[in-house]
Amino acid sequence: MGSVALVIRWVQPFLMPASVVLVPNLVGLSEAEAAALARGRGIEIQVVDRQFREDQPAGRIYQMREKVGDPMRPGQPVAVWVSKGPELVDVPDVTRMGFDKARQILESAGLKVGTVTRVYDFSEPVGNVVEQSGLAGERKPRGNSVDLKVSRGPEPEPVPEPEPSADPIPAKPPGDSTKPLETEQPPAPGERFLSIPYSVPSDGRSHRIRVDVEDEDGLHTGYDQAHEPGESVKIEVKVAGPKATIRLYDNDALKGTAQ
Repeated sequence: MGSVALVIRWVQPFLMPASVVLVPNLVGLSEAEAAALARGRGIEIQVVDRQFREDQPAGRIYQMREKVGDPMRPGQPVAVWVSKGPELVDVPDVTRMGFDKARQILESAGLKVGTVTRVYDFSEPVGNVVEQSGLAGERKPRGNSVDLKVSRGPEPEPVPEPEPSADPIPAKPPGDSTKPLETEQPPAPGERFLSIPYSVPSDGRSHRIRVDVEDEDGLHTGYDQAHEPGESVKIEVKVAGPKATIRLYDNDALKGTAQ
C-alpha cells in the first residue's frame, strides 16, 4: 500500500490536466520572492495576517494555509502569514535609581538586565544605576538586554604608607618574657557558601526563585531556578569577601534581604 501511494504521488503531476498547478513551498521566502514564484505558477498569494515574530525577520513568510503539493486551479490565492520582525520597545531611563527599581522598570518595558558592573562614583549613592548601555528612548527588540553600571560609592582615599623610623629597634632585654609584636595581618576571608532555606507558597503555580548576591565581586545572580508549589528548598550561594548583601526574589517579587 505504501509503495502504491508513493507511485501515485510520483505520477500525479503527469496525470493532472494542464489547468491544475501544485502548491509550491513559500515558507521562508520573502513576500516579494513568494509573489514572484506564485505568479510563475499561475497563482497568487494572499496575506492573511502580519504579526511580530522574534524568530523571523520582517517580510518573511512563516506559515501557509494550503499544503505543499496540493493541486490548485490557476488564479487561486495561496493564504500566507508574513512576519513583521521582532517587536521594538522603547528603552526607559533607569539611571539615578536603585538597582531593584531599575530591573522592574526594564522588565515592565519588555527588556531584561544584562551585565552589571560595579564602579566607583561620587555623585550617586551605593546601589544606584550610574550608566546604562541603551540610550533612553532608543528602540530595541523585545527581550533584549540592557547592561548597567551600578555605583559603589566614592572611591576610598589611598592610605599613606608609614615612613620608616630612623631609630633602631631596641634589642630584647635578657629575661624579658614579653611576646613580640605581631606584624602580619590575618588573611582576608575568601569565598564561602551560605545556605538559605525557603518554603515555596502552595498556590498551585510554578515559582521562579532567584537570589542576587552583592559582594566583593560585584552584583551577580547566585541562584535562579523554577520550583513547584509547596516545595521546601535549601539554596546554596557562593559569597566573596567578608561582607555581602543577599536578596531573595520569588517570581521577581523581593521576599527578603540579608547582610
